[in-house]
Amino acid sequence: MSTLPGGGLSTLPGGGLSTLPGGGLSSLPGGGLYDGADPNPYRSNQPPMTHFIPYLRHQGLNDVADLLARAHGLNL
Repeated sequence: MSTLPGGGLSTLPGGGLSTLPGGGLSSLPGGGLYDGADPNPYRSNQPPMTHFIPYLRHQGLNDVADLLARAHGLNL
């Protein structure tokens, strides 16, 4: 749950909430939302979004939950 570079809740390069190359919300190769073939796929140990987003809301991290919900097209 780190907000530091590369952390799960970071919007910085390589972070779980980053839309930059390699980030969790990036649709570019190596990113978490990339849906094409990739020799070095993004890997994560976070729970499914349907569980993770409500957990973030419970922790008071609504801005992060909103960002993830929008990125995954979920109304949670």
